[in-house]
Amino acid sequence: MKYAQITWTNEQTARFLSGGVRFFLAGALTAAKLSGGAAPFALGFTAACGSGIDGLCALAGAAVGALAFLDFSSGLAHIAAAILIYTTASAFREMRISRSTLFPVLTSAGLFLAVEGIYVLQSLNPMTRLASCLIAAVLTGTSAWGYGPLLGHGEEIKKPNALLFLSISLLLAFVDVEIAGISMGRVAIACLVLFAAWQRGTAAGATLGICTGLLTDLIAGGGL
Repeated sequence: MKYAQITWTNEQTARFLSGGVRFFLAGALTAAKLSGGAAPFALGFTAACGSGIDGLCALAGAAVGALAFLDFSSGLAHIAAAILIYTTASAFREMRISRSTLFPVLTSAGLFLAVEGIYVLQSLNPMTRLASCLIAAVLTGTSAWGYGPLLGHGEEIKKPNALLFLSISLLLAFVDVEIAGISMGRVAIACLVLFAAWQRGTAAGATLGICTGLLTDLIAGGGL
């Protein structure tokens, strides 16, 4: 009986830590926002966490991150999209379609477009915001797919790639942090790309470098 009680306590502690990590990551990823104000990586992470307590913790982290890092308009849209993503995951949790790796990808991108599209249509010049909205939607779906293997969705062999993607997206939040005019985020990302190239070869390193270069240019602010 005593052993069962200890095992239960350990399981509860593990669940608490798991929820805390998801809360922290969702909040931190909100700081990696695009020049248009969207934070697609946090929304993709929330979608990848799915329903249940894990998804709820990610939703709470995304909401707190929106209050901390986004302006009122962008933060309101961000929280609304995160709530819709979690609600959809909860509504379909018992259905077979929810177990597909494409489910969080398509729902997160589609729900982001549904929320952000309203703001685009209400703006004085919708065409100027349309491109950034579509890019953010693509990154939201891509993030949900990229984080999936780390959160129990996808093949085990893809976990190193998912961890690399998570590391880069977290470092994107530091692109605007400069010392002597040098972006600390860009420097850290460059070191990570060089390490990946050393491990995986020049072709993989070059591809990763191009992708990370495009992402850092999409992030708000200046830099190196």
